[in-house]
Amino acid sequence: MLCVFSRLFPQRADRWRLRVVPLVVLVCAALSTSLAHGQSEDDGSSRRAALQAAREAKTDADLAPKPRTRLESTLLWVEENNIPLILAGALQTPVRVLPGGIGPETGIGGRLAYVPFFRRDDLDVFLAAGGSHRGYWALEATAGYRQPRWFGYSYARWRDRRDRFTVTAQNTRLLDDGFSIGNEIRYDVADLTTGGVVGLRPTPALTLAVGGAYAQYDPNPDPNNQYDEPGGPSIPFSEQTRYTGVTAHLIWDTRDARYERGFGERYTPNTDALTDRPLSPHTGTLLTIEGMRFFESTNTDGDFAQLTVEAQQYLSFWSKYHTLALRHRTVLTDPDNRARVPFYQLPYLGGAHTLRGYDTFRFRDLHALVYNVEYRWQVWLMADLVLFADAGKTFDEATAWGLTNLQTSVGGGLRIATGRSTLVRLEVARSPEDVRFIVRFSSSF
Repeated sequence: MLCVFSRLFPQRADRWRLRVVPLVVLVCAALSTSLAHGQSEDDGSSRRAALQAAREAKTDADLAPKPRTRLESTLLWVEENNIPLILAGALQTPVRVLPGGIGPETGIGGRLAYVPFFRRDDLDVFLAAGGSHRGYWALEATAGYRQPRWFGYSYARWRDRRDRFTVTAQNTRLLDDGFSIGNEIRYDVADLTTGGVVGLRPTPALTLAVGGAYAQYDPNPDPNNQYDEPGGPSIPFSEQTRYTGVTAHLIWDTRDARYERGFGERYTPNTDALTDRPLSPHTGTLLTIEGMRFFESTNTDGDFAQLTVEAQQYLSFWSKYHTLALRHRTVLTDPDNRARVPFYQLPYLGGAHTLRGYDTFRFRDLHALVYNVEYRWQVWLMADLVLFADAGKTFDEATAWGLTNLQTSVGGGLRIATGRSTLVRLEVARSPEDVRFIVRFSSSF
C-alpha cells in the first residue's frame, strides 16, 4: 500500500517515509529492549530464589538438633538432676548428702543429714549419720534457735575416727620416754562431745558467745605400730580421758559470703556451720578469737587452757574474677604445771587445710601457727584456678612464736564453687618431703 501511495504522490511519499520509518525503528527497538529486560529480570529472580532457598536449607540444617553422644547425654543428665549439688550437700532440701565430716585420714565417706526446718529463719535442727569405707563412723545432732540479736544452740557428736602423730625434735617429753625422732604412733579415737552455746550479735558483723561442753576420748592404739628399736617404749595416752570445759569467743565477719540462713551458726569460730558447707567469699575480713578452758576428771592428764586466733582477708579485683585470699592462724596451749596434754587435744599442721604439701598430722605440739596465701582466678562460671603457698610450724615454747624455722609448701589446683560455697577442690601440693594430690569437698579455709 505504501508503494502505490508513493507512485501516485511521489513528493508526499518521501515526506511520510522520512517520518514513519524512524518511528517504526524506534518502536521495534523499544519492543526488543522490553522483551530482553523482562527475560533478564526473570533470570535474576530465578537465581535469587535459588540462592535464598539454599540459604534457608543451610540454616535449617544448622538449627536441626545433632545426635548426642553418650558422654553428652550423661553430662546433661548429671546437670539436670543437680548431682554435683546433691553430692556436695549444697542443695537446700530436708534430706541432704554431705561428703566427709568424720575426720581426717578416715577414708572415703559421707553422711546422710536430715534438716526438717530448713525453710524457717529462726529454728535450726540438724541430724546426721555417716561412715567411711575404712569402717569409721559419726553421729551428730544440733538444735538451735536464733533471732537477729541473739541465738542459742545445743549439740552432740559421737564418732570413731583415725588419728596419729609423728615424733619430732620438739616432742622432748616423748623423747625422754624413749621414743625416737620419726616414730609414727597411730590410733583410733572414739570421742563424744556435747554442750551448748549462747551468743549476742550487737551488729551484723559482730558476734559474742559463751558456752560449755563435756568431752570423752577413748583412744585405741593401732596394733601395727612399729618403732625403730625392738621392745620400744609403751604406747602413750592409751587411757580414757574425760573433760568438762568452758568456752568464749568473738567473731568479726564482714565477708560477702556469710553464715546466714542455710548455713546456720557455728558452735565456735573455727567449726563449720550446721549444714557443714564451707564458704567461698570474694571480699571482706574475718577475725575470730576463742578461749577454752578444760578440766580433766580422770586424773590421767592435767587441766589446760587453749587460745585460738585466726584472721582472714579477701581482696577482689577485676569484677571479682580474681581474688587474693590471706589467712593466719595461731593456737597456743597452756597446760597446768607442765601436765601432759593428750595428743588428740593438741594443734597439728599438715593435710588439706594447713600445710598441704605434708601428710595430715605431720607436725604436732603445744603451739602452732600457719600462714596461707591463695590466688583464685575464676576462669568459668563455677571453676576457679588456684595458686597457693603455705608456711607454718609447731613449737613447744610460746617464746618460739615467729617467722623463723617455718615449714613450707606450694601448689595449685582447680576449685568448683558456687557464689557462696566450695563444692569440690582438686589440688597438687609440693613440699621438701613429698608431692601430694588433694581431693576435698571443702575449701582450704
